[in-house]
Amino acid sequence: MNRAIRTDLAIELREDIKDRGKIDGIEIETRISQEKIKTTIIHVNDQTGADTLGKPVGTYITIECPEIREFDEDIHKPLCKELAHDLKKMLGEARSILVVGLGNREVTPDSLGPLVTDHLFITRHLQSIYTCRKSRNMKSLRSVRVSWPRRGSRRWRSSVESVTILMSMQWL
Repeated sequence: MNRAIRTDLAIELREDIKDRGKIDGIEIETRISQEKIKTTIIHVNDQTGADTLGKPVGTYITIECPEIREFDEDIHKPLCKELAHDLKKMLGEARSILVVGLGNREVTPDSLGPLVTDHLFITRHLQSIYTCRKSRNMKSLRSVRVSWPRRGSRRWRSSVESVTILMSMQWL
């Protein structure tokens, strides 16, 4: 039975396909750290894998940690390191990154995107300022740009509007 799976979580994809055995075009990697942080990475490598999962070709990552809700820096530091490790691996040699904070800031379950963008270190403007000075410290920074819905904005209310806005940013 070839059914499409409708989820964005790598763990749910893993659970659904583990009973099927090895699937062409899909690789699954699971690791557990000393701090009991479980990371599941699913690589959809080609169109065969994409058709099987009903997801586009790409990499899907879920990081799980039972203690995430505790305000304990001893667990938050390893979580941040785990996330940074996976992001660096995904980004490879890319020097420019666009982060899109999709979601509705005023609806709690949908507010993660805009809230995350509030805490990013935006560097695009810094690189253009310091490029002429050939600063050694700036060479290691990637150019990070952010787009997100403004508070009270009527834009970005639907996925169609979001796609239209993002498509217009291709020149960035």
